[in-house]
Amino acid sequence: MRIAFLVRAYPTVSETFIRDQIEGLRARGLSVDVYSLYKGSPPAPHAVEERAAHYLIGEELPLPAAILRAGLRSAQGLMHPGALLRLVPIARRHPRIAAEALHAVQGLASATAGEPYDVVHAHYGPTGMLGLALRRAGLLTGPLVTTFHGIDLARYPLQHGRDCYRWLFENAAALTVNSQFAEARALALGAPPHLLHRLPMGVNLESIPFQPPSRPTSGPFRLLSVGRLEEVKGISFGLRAVRVLMDRGVDVRYTVVGDGRLSQALRAEAAELGIDSVVHFTGPRPLTGVIEEMRRSHLFVMPGVETSDKQAETPGRVLVEAQAVGLPIVASRVGGIPETLGAGAGELVEPRDVTGLADAMDRMLGSTAEWEVMGRCGRRHVERTFD
Repeated sequence: MRIAFLVRAYPTVSETFIRDQIEGLRARGLSVDVYSLYKGSPPAPHAVEERAAHYLIGEELPLPAAILRAGLRSAQGLMHPGALLRLVPIARRHPRIAAEALHAVQGLASATAGEPYDVVHAHYGPTGMLGLALRRAGLLTGPLVTTFHGIDLARYPLQHGRDCYRWLFENAAALTVNSQFAEARALALGAPPHLLHRLPMGVNLESIPFQPPSRPTSGPFRLLSVGRLEEVKGISFGLRAVRVLMDRGVDVRYTVVGDGRLSQALRAEAAELGIDSVVHFTGPRPLTGVIEEMRRSHLFVMPGVETSDKQAETPGRVLVEAQAVGLPIVASRVGGIPETLGAGAGELVEPRDVTGLADAMDRMLGSTAEWEVMGRCGRRHVERTFD
């Protein structure tokens, strides 16, 4: 069976679930070709992965520049006229997708050699639209499966209209979502129920040994958050809750793993709150580094929010990993987090409620005798649902 994976950037530290899925298919003896528009950033942690991907476009450009470059390539004869004509109707409604498809034409033609695939699997809704465009141009052959992850069901429809995926919904062979929350959003956008499948992105439990925390005999309680430093992750509320705990005399250290647009702003906020001496921003870490941080921690904190452009955690992959390790959890009741947190594995609080978040963290740190029980509840939930 031949499978083509179509992704926007590969590999990336924040999307290890795509790499895991590809490796899992290959381990089962299936042939998988990876087509990525751009190289992942930061650079690929495994050289073998980079060699295994076909990179179709060198750099991501602003839309006007992308259209201009596509036009120049066409004028220079670097694109097949037939492919260009077949993409013209798409350009009227989806100019960026058409421009990226035009850029990808040359690289994809040489990579695929026109051979058909049994399945073309696109990750994220806009990439699924790109897959349709490339199929229309005659460069990808095979039924299209598109996996939605969350942001593509929020920000993209706000930018392009609620019927932005109509073409995809009419032409995909199957659509997958990672949670009930994401499923409801996809249905609200018009996804045909008969094409929609709820399929969480699983974790390899063999690589995550169960190790619930023990009460520290001395020193501070260690709190941990992991994720992109963007508004949706709610790290600002975690910082403010740590300030409340310190004011109550609780000895804590707070580690934040990840990087993003709010990196400098969050560091500045920690300094303004007077907690920068107990907060450690590590930057991005590979999965092995994340698991190591989890094993050193006592409590996992996920203070996510829903943003003004309707972003929210769908399943929260890192929440699955934290439960697999056995960490007790404090998380926001938002998006798909409630269905991802196992019963008895932790506590949910209202998003943006700093006092409520601090209270829950305080209760959890005071319930050390229950940590192992909570850890086992979380691990069982992951084994049943996310293996």
